[in-house]
Amino acid sequence: MSGYQVESGALTARAGTVDDVAGRVAAEAAGVRAVETGDLPPKTAAALESALTAWPPALRRLATALHATGNALRASAHTYDAADTDVARAAGKSR
Repeated sequence: MSGYQVESGALTARAGTVDDVAGRVAAEAAGVRAVETGDLPPKTAAALESALTAWPPALRRLATALHATGNALRASAHTYDAADTDVARAAGKSR
């Protein structure tokens, strides 16, 4: 029987990294500000304002998705650990 080994600690560590990135993305969303369109042609100014209006919600959605990914990595690590513990118990070994 072939098998594989999952380093659950690495999954958990990567989840923390993903959470850090999510926090930075969310902070960037809060930092998006309107710009002075001054002498820009009206269509260019409108396009720029539209983009700046859309950007923060998109970044917040990305941050939410990244947090969900971090949570999924942690849940996977827990599942692998639990399965390894159950298998070890069934085999009469401690883990």
